[in-house]
Amino acid sequence: MSNETIQHLELKRLAVEWLRRLGCSAVATEVRCPISRWRVDVAGWFDGVDSAADRRRQGRLAEASPLFSSHDVERGADRARTIIIECKQARSDFLRDDADRDELLRARTHLESRRSEIEEQRVKPREPHLRRGGTALFPEMETWDFAASRIDSYRRVLRELRQIDKRLHGETKFGLLPQYHLADHLYLFTPSGLIRKPELPRGWGLLEASGMRLRHPMPIEDDAPLPMRERFAAPALDAPVDRRVRLLRNIAVAASRPPAGRPEAVSERRST
Repeated sequence: MSNETIQHLELKRLAVEWLRRLGCSAVATEVRCPISRWRVDVAGWFDGVDSAADRRRQGRLAEASPLFSSHDVERGADRARTIIIECKQARSDFLRDDADRDELLRARTHLESRRSEIEEQRVKPREPHLRRGGTALFPEMETWDFAASRIDSYRRVLRELRQIDKRLHGETKFGLLPQYHLADHLYLFTPSGLIRKPELPRGWGLLEASGMRLRHPMPIEDDAPLPMRERFAAPALDAPVDRRVRLLRNIAVAASRPPAGRPEAVSERRST
């Protein structure tokens, strides 16, 4: 019998429904990572938009998350993506107990500000070849491959940020999943107010739901808004194709487990 709390089970249930509404065609809970022994709470596979009907559906869903922007809809959003969601109900599940944590967080905030400053004032003017053309409708919204910059001051800031993240999160999935690009998008899902922006690991987005709502689950109506919000969108990590496909396989394996072994199994779909 599962010893999960009601809050954690409800976080997973809402995460599953959120991924479905984003248009993921395969979703499961307790999914093994592509290249590690870990299991993640929820994972989804989005296989793109192929038909005009899909595009209309995706247009309605685009407002749900910046992951699916209007530009993606115009382009057909034809590339597959994988999304991992880790559900955490307490700060102790997330941050290491480090005596210098507050100081590390302050240093991290300063470095993030410095990183953004260098990207705008030095990387973009000096390394225009790092711009990923065609990734946005407007040039000013296009993404950049900043990690490939050769500017010494920028690379030094990135090294210092990695050192701080290692202190904060250690050799945990919060640090290693983005490092190895094990999914295209990573999210933490927590009760509202549990995590502050400076505490969010690099490479992760943040979903939140009311703690009261999590303690007192209610049925999810088909057309009703979900009682949750996307506080910070997850950046695109561009997972390698082999890891994307392996995660899809692991989603299929997880969804095939007998429901008796996991009462929250996502194979339990509403009847139509």
